[in-house]
Amino acid sequence: MPQVWPENTTFVYLGAQPMQIPLSLEQRNQMRQYHIGPAGRSLMDPAYRQIDYAYTAQGMRAMAP
Repeated sequence: MPQVWPENTTFVYLGAQPMQIPLSLEQRNQMRQYHIGPAGRSLMDPAYRQIDYAYTAQGMRAMAP
C-alpha cells in the first residue's frame, strides 16, 4: 500500500472480513434495498448510494455437464 494515495483515488476499505448476507430460499426474487456509504455519516448524506437488488440464488442451481 502506498504511503500517499494519488489525488482522486477511489478505494474501498473493509475493516473486517466481508460476510454473506443471510437470506433464505424463500426470500428469492424479492427486491431489497441496500444503502452503501461511509459508516460515520447519515443515510441521508449525498455520499450514500442506494442499490435495489433481487437475490436469485443462481449459485444454488445444478451445474450442467
